[in-house]
Amino acid sequence: MTEMKRIRNLTDLAKRMGCTATAVSMALRDSPQLSQELREKIQKLARENNFSPRNYSRRKSVREKKRYSHLGPLLLLHNDSYNEPNPARDQTMPCAFQLLNQYGVEYSYVEISELRANPDRFREFSGLLYYNDQEIDIPEELPAMQIFGWKELKANQDRVTVDDEKVAELSIDFFLRAGVKRVAMVWREDMILNFYEHPRVKRLERRLNAEGVPVTPILFSREDTDFVDRLQDYIRKGDSSIGFFAFNAVSGLKLCSALDIMHLMSLYAPGNLLVCDNDFLLQNFWPRFHFIDLNFSMLTRRAVDGLLWRLENPDSPESVTYLSPRLVSPGKTNQIITTRN
Repeated sequence: MTEMKRIRNLTDLAKRMGCTATAVSMALRDSPQLSQELREKIQKLARENNFSPRNYSRRKSVREKKRYSHLGPLLLLHNDSYNEPNPARDQTMPCAFQLLNQYGVEYSYVEISELRANPDRFREFSGLLYYNDQEIDIPEELPAMQIFGWKELKANQDRVTVDDEKVAELSIDFFLRAGVKRVAMVWREDMILNFYEHPRVKRLERRLNAEGVPVTPILFSREDTDFVDRLQDYIRKGDSSIGFFAFNAVSGLKLCSALDIMHLMSLYAPGNLLVCDNDFLLQNFWPRFHFIDLNFSMLTRRAVDGLLWRLENPDSPESVTYLSPRLVSPGKTNQIITTRN
């Protein structure tokens, strides 16, 4: 009988459970965003294997831990306003936990409402790591690193984000290669302010319209009850050669669920359906579709390392780092599809 391999990290536990490392991290934090049944199964397997979040990371040398340990405590800010899965949070924060544990840096994971109610808490920390554009005033004297976001940064703030111009170009090339006659762009309207000014949206819409491929935004809200009807109406009224672009994983989940309900997934996937992200929430739809890999783990590593560098070099100028996305075909996670010259 073959001996079961010892669980050493989140990935091992995820493979044993048949889920993603993100789901494992959420379960070990007892996140209500996973079902109680799945949380309990993951927690039970972790207990049986004497596994805890504190020992999943690769060990760093004592010298390296000492190098960074004096830089804390750091504030990791998150937003649970809707008490629902958030791909930006759920794919960056667990990675940040792992890195900071490796580096021996003290940190606190604080919900944004706590800081709004008591802004003085900012003074407890030497630096801040957060994701997306959040509606909160961050003290300028607090060094801050943002993952994603596109609004203008304040003094003493840095950003690591995806190259949205490149996201748009990959998407444009995808739809032109597919030969579609029109494109539906799906987005949840309460997730970002000034949606139409977002660089990903502006470039995609402008270029495709110039190519004679009209882009129609189909927005939905958290409480939306007529999205399927509106999407069905869009499909019926016009050319049947349609491309579908989901702005992020949440939008992709809504779009794929609607197409699935209408029994249209096999008609538009994989050739005409593109989702910007490949969150685990999307992995059970069939047929699979093309997606744009934003490389959350690399974004987070660059952000954590950048914040620690900022704390050691406080007089350096602010910076914005753009990482390149890639277009990946379904079922071939290593196949990168390049743009045309």
